[in-house]
Amino acid sequence: MAAGANFAWANRQMITYLVRESWERIVGSGELRLLYDVAHNIAKHERHDVGGEMVDLLVHRKGATRAFPP
Repeated sequence: MAAGANFAWANRQMITYLVRESWERIVGSGELRLLYDVAHNIAKHERHDVGGEMVDLLVHRKGATRAFPP
């Protein structure tokens, strides 16, 4: 999974580069800032309450990102 996440990160970086290059060639100016970069298919170690007991879990959120409270 780590290799897949690394490949996905490198791919997103390349896509960003090519979009910026195309933007400059067509529009000529302007700044395109990266607002958010997150993998959508990765597992993370997290602690969660399961039946009143805190448990270490490996959580996979296919296409979703963890939401933290404000």
